[in-house]
Amino acid sequence: MSTLGHQYDNSLVSNAFGFLRLPMNFQPYYSDADWLITGVTLDMATYGRPGAR
Repeated sequence: MSTLGHQYDNSLVSNAFGFLRLPMNFQPYYSDADWLITGVTLDMATYGRPGAR
């Protein structure tokens, strides 16, 4: 069951591999991408918990 509204069904704790629910590209030099997002922190599992930033 997918509640994310996207074709990729990732867990917030165990499978946080990308940014904006997009898959991670391990070979950016060989892709046709015009933009590359780097340095994004993956602190998604602290949302809604005591002490969350």
